[in-house]
Amino acid sequence: MEHNVCTGISDVRYFSPRLLAALTGILSSPLTVIEAPMGYGKTVAVREFLRRENLAVIWVSVLDSPDGAFWRSLCREFERLPETAETARALRRLGPPFAPDDAARRDAALELLESLDFAKPTVLVVDDVHLLASAPSCVRFFQILARQAMSNLHIVLTTRHFQTDDALLSDLKGELARLGPALLAFSEEDIRAYCALCGLKVSPEQIRALHGATGGWVSGVYLHCRHYAQHGSFSLPSFARSFTLPSPQSSSLSSPQYSENELPPDMAALLEEQLYRPLSPDVRDMLFALCPLEQFTLPQADFCCGTDTRAALEALVRQNSFVRRREGSGVYTVHAIFRSLLLRLFRALPREQRQAVHRRCGDWFAAEDEFIPAMEHYHAARDFERALSVMERDMARHLVTESAAFFARLFQDCPEEVLSRHPKAAFKHALAALSASDFPAFADRCRWLARYCAALDEAHPATPVLRGELEMLLALAEYNDIAAMSVRHRRAWELLGRPTGLYPPESTWSMGCPSVLFMFHRESGNIREEVRLMRECMPHYYKAAAWHGAGGELLFEAEALYMAGDFTEALRLCRQAETVAALHGQLCNTLCALFLRARLALARKNTSTACAAVREMRDLITKKQDYFLLHTAEVCAARLSGLLRRPDEIPAWVHEGRGERMYAFAQGDFRLAQGRALLLAGDAAAVLGLFHALLQTPLFDKHRLFFIYAHIFLAAAHAMLDAREKALESLRAALDAALPDDVLMPFVENADLVLPLLLAPQETRHEDGVRRILALAEPWLRHLGLPGTRASEIPFGLSVKQYEIARLAAEGRTGPEIACRVGLGLNTVKTHLKTVYRKCGANNRPELRRLLHGEK
Repeated sequence: MEHNVCTGISDVRYFSPRLLAALTGILSSPLTVIEAPMGYGKTVAVREFLRRENLAVIWVSVLDSPDGAFWRSLCREFERLPETAETARALRRLGPPFAPDDAARRDAALELLESLDFAKPTVLVVDDVHLLASAPSCVRFFQILARQAMSNLHIVLTTRHFQTDDALLSDLKGELARLGPALLAFSEEDIRAYCALCGLKVSPEQIRALHGATGGWVSGVYLHCRHYAQHGSFSLPSFARSFTLPSPQSSSLSSPQYSENELPPDMAALLEEQLYRPLSPDVRDMLFALCPLEQFTLPQADFCCGTDTRAALEALVRQNSFVRRREGSGVYTVHAIFRSLLLRLFRALPREQRQAVHRRCGDWFAAEDEFIPAMEHYHAARDFERALSVMERDMARHLVTESAAFFARLFQDCPEEVLSRHPKAAFKHALAALSASDFPAFADRCRWLARYCAALDEAHPATPVLRGELEMLLALAEYNDIAAMSVRHRRAWELLGRPTGLYPPESTWSMGCPSVLFMFHRESGNIREEVRLMRECMPHYYKAAAWHGAGGELLFEAEALYMAGDFTEALRLCRQAETVAALHGQLCNTLCALFLRARLALARKNTSTACAAVREMRDLITKKQDYFLLHTAEVCAARLSGLLRRPDEIPAWVHEGRGERMYAFAQGDFRLAQGRALLLAGDAAAVLGLFHALLQTPLFDKHRLFFIYAHIFLAAAHAMLDAREKALESLRAALDAALPDDVLMPFVENADLVLPLLLAPQETRHEDGVRRILALAEPWLRHLGLPGTRASEIPFGLSVKQYEIARLAAEGRTGPEIACRVGLGLNTVKTHLKTVYRKCGANNRPELRRLLHGEK
């Protein structure tokens, strides 16, 4: 037993010998999870143990935060240490990596964290992790990190309930320490010892009654002891009737019989009596001014309260164990139990008083250039003037991509007369709507800005600036009409006489799309004119946007050449575009060039070079810390895996169409990756439903490449379902759209799926184009280990799919291995194998191998 004997109950710290023994396991385990309901003393126990051990500690409290706020807090704590500051800044740019299916962001975060080198034993504590919306994924993330057994780093998670999966628990192989409520709850002996330390003279019968009423719940014991010190008795009967907790003898986390975020009524009343009512009006006002903050520093408290708060806060820390000051950082936090009471009382205050508190909090964050929390508090205060003023302070900052949903709510609630005084913020709203793929809201805000700018005083010096920025915004509304966009860009330059301030040149020009041709090829039969327009118009855009998108016209032409099968000239222009993009810091276009290089390498039968180009994409993103583009690289990798017929390498989120994280302009390539994955899996019905629907959406109706690929996929899907006439009809639609521009490679890339359709008699207008497609498809298919383009080369009348399954079976692959390789279910593979044996006349695999090899 360890303790400090102090005169005040609030200063007494009691920890049972069994708890202290268990806490020592923190130093021998990469991960310790302390799980117990609210008020069991998890936080105090860990903090006191670490303080006494004199260890280096990185402490992050989760206080009803969204993932983004928690991640920023974690990064701030890492930034305090010189050896981790640089990595912390990279982690902040990356953003929270807890989405269950976001392997790209998770792996990037783990890679950054694993690079840290701690000179001495360090404990990372994440307190109250259950409060995160993504708590199970967050726990899983830290479990994976702990599995790496980083030198000198020990992770501690405190939580009300521990959720994980058995596979990770198995991987940790006993290196996970779990401490449950049984270790934290007070036994009768613990209550006796605690009361003695507090100087309370209680009888054995009172101890038994207190234990029976509280179940050993630490906060309940503490509050009742405070009551006893003041009144000489416990108020146990009503408390016992209303409050039942899990048995302290149980180490499991059965749910307590109360809401985990609320106290039972009698307990709340006792809490209010013991902790709130004794406070002076000034201290109450101070706590109300601070309770909207999840944590705060002394300067922040002084600012928000408008007075010196040091003495009052330190008195609370001494007298009230529910208010704490973190050693080292000096950050104050209020225990969840006490804060829940304060927030309940705060919500009952007059609206004007609550709004004044939020306004003051917003002023603090605005002064610290923490724009998002500043605007959130101003929004809560309904102070739209200040919210929009903060947004206007840095027009080039891409706030919109961080919290698009919040901005939508902010502008929806903002009165029009306020917005009319902040037109620059209206520009940000338009960009926020575009980023969130809310095209109606984008169009509405553009119309509002057009009316506003038309009514401006011609003589006012700000008029040409606003009208010039409006032209840049309206150019986005003209996407992807190259000529119309360029008219806007040239007019913007005439009005502004300088580059736009709507977005910085280092922002991503393609919004995550890895293909310039996909973005801007708009009309069939017009690709040569589009090449000319891109060469003419992009220099005007570079002038108006400080070389934003540099190399775009070269990439457009290089991709057009690739599509026509001119790989040598395509590679030369691709390399040129890559150089121009790098010179002007245009990472998005460098990635477009690398993805084109990957496809060119595959066309030249060099798989290793193709895969290396896609890996280089991810390496560049990590090096530049432009993590917004991580998912673009993942989609490109998925497309390459699809082209190589490796469905098992395609991420589940792509296969299942969970593309919410992709911005509007990147949706096209994402859908192409998904469509090919579905076809390799044999899910023809899903392809038909998906692409018939997508072709009806405004997002894709002006993208010829999407139209071409979509109809090729539809043709393949109809063929799988033996709807040959519908398949040929879809193929003809794709050929009609593609051949006038020599767009041949989409058919080559998918020749393994539509070869029988290409080999069928063609319309006269398609014959020459199909011959060129088949010539390009011959080496492509052979490189994939498939028969060539002559129907006679596929023996025994097998289909392409049947031939691939037969070849794998002849190689000795098992049924599950074949199913995984070709992306079909095991039963479907077995059905195909029966057909293969029948057509080939084979009775077993050795016979099949001899027949396929032409042996007798």
